Amino acid sequence: MDNQAIINLLDEAENDLIRLNDKVAQLRKAIDDLNAENNQLRMRNHALNDQLIEAKQNDLNPEQNNQELADLSVGDTQPAAPAINGKARLQSFYDEGIHICHLYFGSPRHSDESCIFCQTVLDSLEEQ
Repeated sequence: MDNQAIINLLDEAENDLIRLNDKVAQLRKAIDDLNAENNQLRMRNHALNDQLIEAKQNDLNPEQNNQELADLSVGDTQPAAPAINGKARLQSFYDEGIHICHLYFGSPRHSDESCIFCQTVLDSLEEQ
């Protein structure tokens, strides 16, 4: 095998590696897009489940709902349970590997990395 044949073989192998690298990058982007969509759908599913549970509770307890409406009209506007529920929901998203901070909200965290911005959000909810 002469030098020119070796150089041609090397060039061909290099071009194959470049094409393979491009395909891997396209696959990685597709996976990232699917993960982001999955996270958004998961969050939407949680919200819809909460709405469904609330609607079922409203249907089952009309007397209690009337009392709650009367209490709200008097001026009692401190919803203690939803704040705890919201913090728990955000904590579960964070535990599942989803950013909850303003910068990267809904995007996946890579390899269980911690995010100081997400931690700040969780800490601020604990103070309230």
